[in-house]
Amino acid sequence: MVMTGNRIFLHVRYVLFLLFALALASCSGAIGADDDGKPEDAKLFFQDVSVSDSLDENYSDKKDWRRVHFVQDVHATLTLVMAPAEYNEVTGRVAVYTSQIQLISQRDIQPGLGEYELLFAADAGRDYYILVETQNGKADYRISLATEINDPCARCSPDEECRDGRCYSQSACRS
Repeated sequence: MVMTGNRIFLHVRYVLFLLFALALASCSGAIGADDDGKPEDAKLFFQDVSVSDSLDENYSDKKDWRRVHFVQDVHATLTLVMAPAEYNEVTGRVAVYTSQIQLISQRDIQPGLGEYELLFAADAGRDYYILVETQNGKADYRISLATEINDPCARCSPDEECRDGRCYSQSACRS
């Protein structure tokens, strides 16, 4: 089959139109929606690292989930900073969950407020999930997680001594 100049021109125009439509769709947000909107899709998050992201109720980006794994018992401080605070229009929440998605701690996000802290105790060998969610509005944000290792000897009473991370009664007679 021999193609005439007109047919080739029409095929080229059709291919160019398809490429243009795909490019337009990807730029408008229709392709490549946020992929961390469910706990099972949570992105890995690390202690002592700051991560930036954004929420936008209009572009299928209402929830951002993060997963963090602790290797030691710690006291953790999760800090969320909405940027910039004076332009934050998000109504939503930031929350911390266990690996079974049981709520541990939560703070409401309010328009005009910029910084939120959640304190929680985390057990060694467990995963925890962090949720940043908008019910209304859009904004950029940054989260960070600072930890302090639990001191097992801190729970010993004055009449106990700590050996190998355990509390033992002090005996009156020692050999």
